[in-house]
Amino acid sequence: MKYFITICILTFACLSAVFSNSGYTLDIRLSRLPDSKIFLASLRGDAFKIIDTTELKNSVCAFFLSDNAQPGMYRIIPENALIQGRRNTPMNTVDIIFNREDVRIQTVYPWIQDSLVILESNENKAYYGFLKQESLSQNKMELLQNMLARYPADDELYGSVVTRYNDLQKEQQQFIVQTCERYKGSYAASLIAMHKTPFLDASLTETERQSFYKMHYFDELDFSKKDLIYSGAYTHSVVRYIMLYRDPALSQPELEKEFMKAVDIVLANTNKDPEVYDFVINYLMEGFERLKLDNVLKYMADHYMNTVCKTDDSSTLIRRMESYSKLATGMQAPDITIRNPQNQEIRLSAIEKPYTLVVFWASWCPGCEELMPKLDKWYMSKALDLEILAVSIDSVRTDWIEAIEKNSANFQNGSDLKGWNGKAAGDYFVYATPSLFLLDRNRKILAKPMSFEDLLKAAEGLEKKME
Repeated sequence: MKYFITICILTFACLSAVFSNSGYTLDIRLSRLPDSKIFLASLRGDAFKIIDTTELKNSVCAFFLSDNAQPGMYRIIPENALIQGRRNTPMNTVDIIFNREDVRIQTVYPWIQDSLVILESNENKAYYGFLKQESLSQNKMELLQNMLARYPADDELYGSVVTRYNDLQKEQQQFIVQTCERYKGSYAASLIAMHKTPFLDASLTETERQSFYKMHYFDELDFSKKDLIYSGAYTHSVVRYIMLYRDPALSQPELEKEFMKAVDIVLANTNKDPEVYDFVINYLMEGFERLKLDNVLKYMADHYMNTVCKTDDSSTLIRRMESYSKLATGMQAPDITIRNPQNQEIRLSAIEKPYTLVVFWASWCPGCEELMPKLDKWYMSKALDLEILAVSIDSVRTDWIEAIEKNSANFQNGSDLKGWNGKAAGDYFVYATPSLFLLDRNRKILAKPMSFEDLLKAAEGLEKKME
């Protein structure tokens, strides 16, 4: 009996080990690159996050992805190609689809994308085969577009160019439909379907084609699939549409009005799934923040805050929108009452300097760790008559104090040690750290710098006004 029990225990132990090790492999052969680290990153829109690291040895390495790994696009990044930050595609990388199948690829450094060969993976063979064919079609159509723009319309050859351009579009659309049908239900098919574009009759004028393209851009695009959040499909489609409204000849106020029109159309066509909708709104707001188009951000906050759905990201998104609706540039910022490390009260309204920079930060924030020493150095040597009030959203006093001492912060520091639930963080709708607010003596918001470089530019502008 003991022998039988022992056999059963060993059997279940072996089965457990098998199931615990179940998953999929990503095998990589990367030639012409010395032994080094290779990173694997997950994608979410145009942001990437490092999730694993392995060693390239003799041009070979591998990653293991578990059964419950999120289907989506993953980025392979050689160590010497890695760029600090989570946005913008680093040079010399390649993105692959993972959808619960083993993947085996080979490529050559530094031409990783161009020399990519898919050895195993139906999803990636389908997708990269499509991209290759699409690239050929796009090259042909671009050549014909140049002819349509420059060739005399009354010449008999012009009609042939129109016919060939229209035929190429139909062929490409048919190829997309056939490929999606062939790989129906796959992640690759969903990605390929996002390449659909409206048919543009070449006999129309360029202005007419542009107008038709804007009007029918979203006709064939499906924004209801959550898994595509974990790729660049949605973000690429959205930014491509927004850029149709960008005209260098327009003034900033005129450009902002055009972008507001674009936002209305984008959000009217991407609201089929709550999670996707919130993702698109958040992406648009991040983009307009980088472009410093505060009027567009306020417009989005005022018109779309109530449409945000109850998803995992909704609380952060709502705070972001409230920040622009209720604390836009030109508005008066709330007063802040907080205590410093010596337990003395600090009041924002009691600061008598002409300008005050309010900084929300935290000891655990990598961006803050980089920013605070720069702020301290600038504070000690600045020409502008300005005070800095740093408001920590820490909840552990020792962490807060140690961070102040580490950064040698010579300006005013305070915290209520209530984290994100602190009154000041709530009043200012802080959704990320660091968050900066440049105020005048009356607490009017002059600028909301997104970086230290933005702060320097804003301060330089104030200095010039004082001259």
